[in-house]
Amino acid sequence: MANVNELDFNEYLCEKYNEANELNRKQRRDEAVYIFEELVDLIDTQEDYYTELTIKIFSNYAQTLASMGRFREASQYEERAFEIVFDVTSEVEIINIVTQNLARYYYKLGRYVDAAQTLITAITTIAEVQGGNETLEPNVLQDARVYAKACIKTQEYDTAIKLDEVLFKGNLSKFGKYSAETIESQSDLAWDYFKSGDSLSAKNICVDILDAVYVVFGKFSEAGIEAKRMLALFTGNCGEIETATSMLWETLAYCDNELGENVDETIQILETLQMMTGVSGKSEDVLFCAKRLRVLHEQKNGSYSTEVINDEYNIASSLSLLERNQESLDASEILLKKAKEMNMDEGFQLKVNLLVAHNLNNVARNEEALKILRYAVPMLEKRCADGLENPLRLHSVKFDLLIALSATGNDEEAIKIADELLNTDYGF
Repeated sequence: MANVNELDFNEYLCEKYNEANELNRKQRRDEAVYIFEELVDLIDTQEDYYTELTIKIFSNYAQTLASMGRFREASQYEERAFEIVFDVTSEVEIINIVTQNLARYYYKLGRYVDAAQTLITAITTIAEVQGGNETLEPNVLQDARVYAKACIKTQEYDTAIKLDEVLFKGNLSKFGKYSAETIESQSDLAWDYFKSGDSLSAKNICVDILDAVYVVFGKFSEAGIEAKRMLALFTGNCGEIETATSMLWETLAYCDNELGENVDETIQILETLQMMTGVSGKSEDVLFCAKRLRVLHEQKNGSYSTEVINDEYNIASSLSLLERNQESLDASEILLKKAKEMNMDEGFQLKVNLLVAHNLNNVARNEEALKILRYAVPMLEKRCADGLENPLRLHSVKFDLLIALSATGNDEEAIKIADELLNTDYGF
């Protein structure tokens, strides 16, 4: 090794740094790592020797390790660069490189919150340097959305909201309210609040979005109709079911009249409308939605698809709620056969079996209902114990069992089930 004392320290670092980068270009990474280790050791011998070159050494060493799949070590050296970058330089390009690299290493390691917080720190700090204007490069935006979605998946809602708030403010500053970029980031923010359980904040944001969407894209555009559906969904989840339902019928009419064969958008509206009308107990409307959805899903995915078979269950279930018992029984028996052919999961096949049993009771074929319920109820009890089913479902199914037992003369068993129903808290 050269005698560092005989050379200017900074010049020596530059020389060895360039040598390491040249080795990287030639794919000789093990040799590059050796030189970077030497450089880090030299830097550590100096007290507070922090320059742009120091940042580049830490960061390029980290990139070299990352290219070898050593992300944990890479994050440690990029952290060292990140710790000093804001004190050493105001060069946005350098800050962005260090920030994005560190966030990506965290993401690779599953540290989604750390990845998001790193970007938040960088974006807000750059904004301060530039007098309040956030610099949101396309690649930064792309990474930020990935990290925010990852935080949502892991239920780190506060972090996702903070990150998307930063992105929204940046786009608002750069593009103004009436722009596709601002609308998109504001929509992400609204969904964050909704998924976190704060439907009121989501609704209030969506009111603002709707105004911007109508100006930028038009009321009857695909974006306009989707924004109205979003607002209806958030409104319904605030407890305003009638208002939400009215908005959805209006939106469905817009979609049918203005977008024509836009299958995906129509499906989304119908699914939301089906959910809202189901909550308000409007089974005729649920049936209408389920029938239209079945046609659209079959058109899009084929008759033997998960979407279609779920629609068919909703049709049979709605018919039962409307006391069209024989129709529901016919539909549910056909559905059960199809579910077996498709090898649907245990939970779905159990759900259909229970619907068949319920319908058999309703058409006074109680012996057949009892036969199904004798093996289905223990299965449902186990799934409830395992946290796979809502205990409230067990209550309604045991009531079906009580009816079947009473109708078939199994009085002792019926009394036991009745006592259990009266004395067990199913979570009401």
